[in-house]
Amino acid sequence: MRNLRPLAALILVAPLAAQTVVIQPAPGARATETRTVGLAAGAPLRVSNVNGRIRVTGWDRAEVEFTGAFKPGRGGEQVKVVLEPRQGGLEVRGEYPKNGNNGPECQMELKVPRSALSSLETVNGSLEVREVSGKVAVKTVNGEITLELLGGGLKAETVNGSIRGSGIGDQVEARTVNGDIRLSTKGLKGRLEAKTLNGTLKIKGEGATDVQVSKRHMGATFGGGDRPLRLETLNGDITLD
Repeated sequence: MRNLRPLAALILVAPLAAQTVVIQPAPGARATETRTVGLAAGAPLRVSNVNGRIRVTGWDRAEVEFTGAFKPGRGGEQVKVVLEPRQGGLEVRGEYPKNGNNGPECQMELKVPRSALSSLETVNGSLEVREVSGKVAVKTVNGEITLELLGGGLKAETVNGSIRGSGIGDQVEARTVNGDIRLSTKGLKGRLEAKTLNGTLKIKGEGATDVQVSKRHMGATFGGGDRPLRLETLNGDITLD
């Protein structure tokens, strides 16, 4: 009689697919929740919120650690946060009750792979990004933007708030309507175009070439680079120091 292999040996175990994680605390009480999900280096990361800040810090792990501080609305409603694998990356989104007048909030903090390609957006809250090397796009309506030690390209946009950054040395595009823009020129390389309508330009031009200056506009080349550096505000000052 032929020797048969055990059936279990013939079963191939498929790798587990990435799972969607849903976080929604019980109604009526403040809560803090933390979850960790995998994310490969260099993968896209999209984070969207409505009422609450988004704070991102890079670290040397192939995973995202999400911490949400939840505050219920007047009727006890809570924000639902969904962490969903999408197109080789991760989407983190805050889903709010249809009745937006109840005011639930979620303050989001994330530790992410440094080389993640981050797209961050909120409406009523600040945005903070630190110690990442991948490209970053950040957008808010009512809130400040703070940026530190970014190695990749940057696009930052707010309406009612200032934009502040240091250690930013790659392609930069920063726009606000009602607020100042203040960046450090250390390591800055590229062709600067800075414009303000109702404000002043305070720009240290040491080492800059091809400088063009008017009351509301300055163009200059830093570090011999040719990448675009665009800074624009309507009601505010632009400072490079």
